[in-house]
Amino acid sequence: MKLNIIKKNKELQMILGLLLSFSVLFADLLFSHNSQGKTAVAIKINEEIKIDGDLSEQAWKKAIPISDFVQLDPYEGENPSEKTEVKILYNDKAIYLGFILYDSEPVKIVSRLTRRDRDVESDKINIIFDTFHDHKTAYFFSVNSAGVKVDGIITGDGSRFDTEWDGIWEASTKITDVGWVCEVEIPFATLRFATGKEWGVNFERYISRKKELVQWALISKRETGRVSKIGHLEGLNEINSAKGVEIYPYVAPKLIFSPELEPGIETKDFRFDFGVDLKYKITNDFVLNATFNPDFSQVEADQVVLNLTTYETFYPEKRQFFTDGSQFFTFGAPGGRGGGGRFAGMQIFYSRRIGKRPSGFPAVPEGGKVIYFPERTKILNAIKLTGKTQNGISLGFINALTSPEKATVSDSLGNKYKVLVEPLANYSVLRLQKDIMNNSAVGFILTNTSKSGAIPSTVSGLDWDLRFKSNTYSFVGFVAFSKTSRNNGRPASAGRFSIGKIAGKNFLYSTSYDYTARGFYINDVGFFRRDDDHGGTTELRFKQDIKPFWIIRRYYAGLRYNYRWNFDGVTIMRGIGFDQMIEFLNYWSFSVFGFYSPWKVYDDRETRGNGLYLGKSRYNVNFSLRSDSRKNVVINLEYGFGEWGFEENESVKRWQNRYEMSIMFKPADWMEFEIENQLRFVRNEEAWVENIGINGGYFSIFGDRSTDEFDLTLRGTVNFTRDLSFQIYAQTFIAKGHYQNFKILKTPELLVPYDYTKNPDFNSQTFNLNLIVRWEYKSGSVLYFVITQSRNNRDSDYFKSLSRNIAGVFKAPALSGIYLKLNHGLII
Repeated sequence: MKLNIIKKNKELQMILGLLLSFSVLFADLLFSHNSQGKTAVAIKINEEIKIDGDLSEQAWKKAIPISDFVQLDPYEGENPSEKTEVKILYNDKAIYLGFILYDSEPVKIVSRLTRRDRDVESDKINIIFDTFHDHKTAYFFSVNSAGVKVDGIITGDGSRFDTEWDGIWEASTKITDVGWVCEVEIPFATLRFATGKEWGVNFERYISRKKELVQWALISKRETGRVSKIGHLEGLNEINSAKGVEIYPYVAPKLIFSPELEPGIETKDFRFDFGVDLKYKITNDFVLNATFNPDFSQVEADQVVLNLTTYETFYPEKRQFFTDGSQFFTFGAPGGRGGGGRFAGMQIFYSRRIGKRPSGFPAVPEGGKVIYFPERTKILNAIKLTGKTQNGISLGFINALTSPEKATVSDSLGNKYKVLVEPLANYSVLRLQKDIMNNSAVGFILTNTSKSGAIPSTVSGLDWDLRFKSNTYSFVGFVAFSKTSRNNGRPASAGRFSIGKIAGKNFLYSTSYDYTARGFYINDVGFFRRDDDHGGTTELRFKQDIKPFWIIRRYYAGLRYNYRWNFDGVTIMRGIGFDQMIEFLNYWSFSVFGFYSPWKVYDDRETRGNGLYLGKSRYNVNFSLRSDSRKNVVINLEYGFGEWGFEENESVKRWQNRYEMSIMFKPADWMEFEIENQLRFVRNEEAWVENIGINGGYFSIFGDRSTDEFDLTLRGTVNFTRDLSFQIYAQTFIAKGHYQNFKILKTPELLVPYDYTKNPDFNSQTFNLNLIVRWEYKSGSVLYFVITQSRNNRDSDYFKSLSRNIAGVFKAPALSGIYLKLNHGLII
């Protein structure tokens, strides 16, 4: 029924017609073939290969080696400084790859131990398999000279790279007197692939001490795309991955220590959770996943930030059930760098809405308090079906059920009762995408959120990504429609349209337009920052990265013009953005970027629904200097400054400064630590305080706000073996603000002094700690031991010193936890 509604929509029919016309017009360009003529051959064997870093088995002598690699960096097109040889075998179970990586100075091979999926500065090889040969998606496997594995999924022809995918495969390395050897086994059961088709393939080698990257199928920096330009792999005949069910049950005992809220309240809470993840490979290219009572206690905490804007902070997804196969749910989004923070993009499906912190808050009686508030909504179960058909149709489907959540409240007499803060909810997402012509695609998405006691919310959309002239030019975009109770059940739409030159030797350019109609809302299971606006970005970029010149190895620069209005015709964004990056011959780099807006620009969100406010002219400039990442100590220095009101000739100076320094230490090949410290000072930024009623009217109070931020973050990894590691994450974050010179907004352009007697100052102190021991005792089976602690304190003393704030946060009550989680993989 919903699909029929969409089909009947005249606006969508018009877009479809335009796309078909566009496809016919550029058919000769769209059909141009991109991939290279290089071909590798895999040889079928009957025996199994022992993965030990030794290629002495007789089977390896049957392989047809390839060694015609070409240098990409630092001197594109030249011969490699060291020889590389690759051999490819397969049997009914797996594909095997043998690398002989010759090196004239083996003692200088950089071999660094780290945890899985962490890409560190070291010698390594990369394998890219386009198993559907669709020129857009590929598996990525990487092994460094210490045998550490990294794997992921490449989508969008290289525009997106997801390392959260973890496949079951084996690799072993050995350093010899002529270089090093890498032996890899990738079971077909780990891969999804099209039966009876050749694969796309590429191999890369990185030599750390020389910063040299060589490729078998060279993808020039003049070009775009990482998958469409690779070579071909032939010889894989009649392969099938094993059918069966992979079962990953887990047990997770937890001991949680809560802050003592009042005498007599139990502060220890022991929990024993258990659940199971299931994975069934229906065919070579379709997989069904299911999870029951999932647990994500081993996931690293989100970094704390100060957000005083009217927009929600975006946090990335880290939970493996949602990251695995996430490429099947990506949908064309507006944004990019245009918009200056006003319109930074959207996700029709934002998986972090599933299992989020409850959105309601209980009414607390006078003299009462909240005893307990759930940290997140519990996911009862979820299923996911993902895959791709032989004729190029990708499918992604998720359905998840979350439990109702209740907070515990006490009244002034100590009587306790529970209050519903999040209802029972069901989330569904359907994503379809069809490959068309060459390296182009069109797609459809449909989401539905049903919460107990509320009208279901539905969002649908159509997107396209059309590439032509060997991926040199693109026309991308989308249209989407929402229907929710927030807009009285009336549909509202959003869209984006962008054309540009995305590949070339020096100059690139693009222009885009996007809009979000009033009432458009997707945040039940999506992410976006605002409705009621439209505008775009025009950008020109220059790059010089083919050959080094003078003292410069590569250089990039960009200039763009951003513009936005709301649908009342009010200008809410107008400015010029710029950026440039220089990498020197010694591999140090220097960057500068900024934004300049001398025009009168209104803000229709700052008053929190109470009308327009005319903002100030503004600019900001940021500088960054980074040292050579090959060294044992890597330093990154950043400085930024900016100003508001420089065109208004005000007596009050409004400015900001930001200082940031990070140092990465690599005291040993199996250990690294990074310390990052950021200080940010804002003075006299004109900002909203609150809306108040005066003599029957409703007015917005503004003040000159000064804020100080202190952020000290430690990240560390100690690797005892490739499979046993210790991780630490600790953050101390202090943010405080002071308001003065209060004014009342009489008209959008007029603020007059006002005697405001309240104190809106704030001082927030936060400390988060995660300690994780991870042991992958066999492939697909992991034991975690986790210790967490969180401390939070808030008061209104802006003038408290930094040292007192840091001392104070450690005196605040701690919410601590000790977790043990065993996840054991079984294949039936």
